[in-house]
Amino acid sequence: MRFSILATQLLAGLSRGSVLFLLSSGLSLIFGVNKVINFMHGSLYVLAMYISFTLATKMITLASSFWLNLILAPICVAAIATLIEVALFRRVYAKEHLMQLVLAFGLVYILGDIMKFIWGPIPKTVGMPEGFSGSFRMGGIILPSYHLLVITVGTATAVGLWAAIQRTSFGRRTRASAADPNMARALGVNVSAIKSAVFALGSFLAGFAGGLNLPLSSASLGVDVEATVLAFIIVIIGGAGSIAGTFVAALIVGIVDSFGILFVPRFTIVVIYFLMVIILLVRPYGIFGRATQ
Repeated sequence: MRFSILATQLLAGLSRGSVLFLLSSGLSLIFGVNKVINFMHGSLYVLAMYISFTLATKMITLASSFWLNLILAPICVAAIATLIEVALFRRVYAKEHLMQLVLAFGLVYILGDIMKFIWGPIPKTVGMPEGFSGSFRMGGIILPSYHLLVITVGTATAVGLWAAIQRTSFGRRTRASAADPNMARALGVNVSAIKSAVFALGSFLAGFAGGLNLPLSSASLGVDVEATVLAFIIVIIGGAGSIAGTFVAALIVGIVDSFGILFVPRFTIVVIYFLMVIILLVRPYGIFGRATQ
């Protein structure tokens, strides 16, 4: 097989991994701080794709810019998710995980029916943004412009998110709330506000992933469950609560997915599950995770 084909496939895998990082990092943050298993996360990802489609095709005078849509759709998703968190999830934070799962699964079906009612069962697509529809060659290798854009945006977001968590006052309060919420409250941290902010941020990242991936894919029902499962796999491989681990794991899964489609298209998802099992056998707490006492 020609090297140029492999290089192009590698670029597609890195692009796929960048989108998966945006999706998975939000899930990792919500799980790490709020301690809730948010199976609704993939639904927010798909919802952002539908909203972005509507903004791009039905409301041109309001939001004709791809970049504006890329911000507006995640903001809408984050606002909806915050309302859900305040009205519903706050009531189950102290409950057993089974109640959290039942609530999350119920919301998956509710959001799915709402999306089907509004947008119908037919997948929705949009074209490439202006200026990124083509590609260029480098030494015989074809490099699609939009893939490079996605990789750049994903990497920049990873660096910014790591800096926000590790180097800012909000990040310190977030880590304190995740490690010991009672002690954080005693020190004057508004833990409820932190949880809502993290839920909104994680949902924004899911929406951002959806809007960024829409030109490469399509908004369709059923993608939500697949997206959630992949996000959980990435969090498990990288290590829960680790931004760096989530980034590395997302790139690995993206590359495996890309080459799996090329070589073993029928068994790609099996390869990803097998990779997760191998990582768990070697490091049960993930590549960058820490063993708990």
